Amino acid sequence: MQRAWEDESFKQELLSNPKAVYARESGEETPKNLEIEVIQETANKVYLVLPNNPAPSGYEEELSEEALETVAGGACRFLTRPIECILLTRIRNANDLA
Repeated sequence: MQRAWEDESFKQELLSNPKAVYARESGEETPKNLEIEVIQETANKVYLVLPNNPAPSGYEEELSEEALETVAGGACRFLTRPIECILLTRIRNANDLA
């Protein structure tokens, strides 16, 4: 995140209270049971996030129009890296299900 690189106080707030920062910056409420964790990569360590499997193994069904609309949405208002957009889209989708 560009802003976290440039603004140390924003970075510290993001690390200590990511849910509040996400809600404020995106303008969206987050469900009480949703956890958001910020992990800072280093030059020698990269994190890959395995998304939650939305259906049990072997379960196949077409998505409804509403589900397709949810998947088509994005939540990349204040982020600059594509992986962050993917992660926040998943958070937004979780909000829609709550």
